[in-house]
Amino acid sequence: MDQIPKGWLDFLREQYPEGSRIKLREMEDDPQPVEPGSMGTLQYINDLATFHICIKRGESGYYPSDWDTGDPAQNKKLADYNNERLGVTQAQRLAMEAGSMHGWTCAAADPVTYEQTPQLMGMEL
Repeated sequence: MDQIPKGWLDFLREQYPEGSRIKLREMEDDPQPVEPGSMGTLQYINDLATFHICIKRGESGYYPSDWDTGDPAQNKKLADYNNERLGVTQAQRLAMEAGSMHGWTCAAADPVTYEQTPQLMGMEL
């Protein structure tokens, strides 16, 4: 990947200081894009000119974790371990993921949605 010119990075960081509110327009070529129009708070801009935006309750989107190992399988193990240690249920985890991506008022952001037994045409699944 080409190195981003320092002048461009300085310009971006001046125009968008930490704490800036960011509204996403698009995420091209991302396998798990955040919904356009999602809002977040800028944490920092890295040396590749990537904007790192934080999830906060009531905001949508996500950001890379500080404990990212670079290995998705290991990251999942760490997340599962920490969720278990904190007492986060599977339903709560799914609700947090859905809420951060689709808004905190959608039905998928409520853990109760995942605690109900799904039914299809009168049959339990």
